[in-house]
Amino acid sequence: MSELKAGCRALIIGVFYRTNDGKSVFVEQYVPNGESFIYEGQRYADPIPLGDAWLISGDIIVRTGDTGEAKRLGFGLIPGKFLMPLDDDFSHEDEQQKDLTHG
Repeated sequence: MSELKAGCRALIIGVFYRTNDGKSVFVEQYVPNGESFIYEGQRYADPIPLGDAWLISGDIIVRTGDTGEAKRLGFGLIPGKFLMPLDDDFSHEDEQQKDLTHG
């Protein structure tokens, strides 16, 4: 499995807001606890301490910091423990298949 890093795709797993479970997202950047971040030219601050988190984008529903209302914003912060990196490099699987086929 690959490592979680900015620019990769990841699968949301076991997150506290179940609507997003199983969704594939794009990992934008790492955001240390309490730090602000910029997304599409606008600066945001995380009003609720999540601990260190990753800024992700995709078809996700998040709760806004202002009202706690659930909205489809297309981006949000999520702790890394709820993200499983999706490995785009399947070359190791091709090698494994060759070994199985050609003995």
